[in-house]
This record gives sequence, structure tokens and C-alpha cells, in this order.
Amino acid sequence: MKRRRRITLLSAATATNSPPASATAGVALTYSPTPGVTPAEVALVVRSTAGSGAMSVTGRLWVLGAAGVWLPYGAGADGTKGTVNLQSAIGETGTNEIRHAELIAGLLAFRRAYFEVTAIAGTSTAVTAELEFVG
Repeated sequence: MKRRRRITLLSAATATNSPPASATAGVALTYSPTPGVTPAEVALVVRSTAGSGAMSVTGRLWVLGAAGVWLPYGAGADGTKGTVNLQSAIGETGTNEIRHAELIAGLLAFRRAYFEVTAIAGTSTAVTAELEFVG
């Protein structure tokens, strides 16, 4: 039987944070898979946990490669590489609510993942970033 998994990258962040600076930053991408199931895609979910006003968040996904080097995950120009939501801010999907999901292929091939908040707006906006997959 397949099981739904969730790995929290960031919990209730209310301010920007820096890119990962050490090999222990972020979270380990280890899990105990269901026998015979290897998830090819993982969903990155970004959601607000508090806030009001015109809320938005911009974030980058980082992965730690086998050589111990952090890499921005995904396409983009030098300064925006790894920025989720097609390199745009994630705005409100409802009144005082941010909800966003996008599929990330091959993510579990890396050792660690990190979510960097590069911009956050609104009144007392707090966001959580998680990885969800079945496996």
C-alpha cells in the first residue's frame, strides 16, 4: 500500500532567509519507501499559515548534490535560478490565503533540500514550505 509522505522544509517563516550556507542546512531527503515504489515526482507545496493584507511570497528551492555543493533547482537567469512559480511571486489564492503547488521531478536523487524566502509581503505573513509525495 502506498503512503502519502510530507517533509517540511520551512515552517511559519515570517521573514526572508539566506541561501543555504552549510552541508547541514535544510532537511535530509531520506525516507523509507514502500517496497517497489520510487516516487518520480514530488510536489512542492507553499502555503500561508497566518497573515492579512496583500500577501505574497517569492522563494527558491535549493538541493544539495553528491559533491556537497548547494544548487538552485530549476531554470532561470543567474539571479533567479531556482525561483518557484515560474520566477514570480506567489500571490493570494483567496482572501488572506496563499496556496501553491508545483511538481518537482527527480528531487529525491539529491541529498538535502532547502527553501529560501527571497521576498515576503503582507501583514504578519507566515508561510510553510513542504514536499509531498506518495511512496
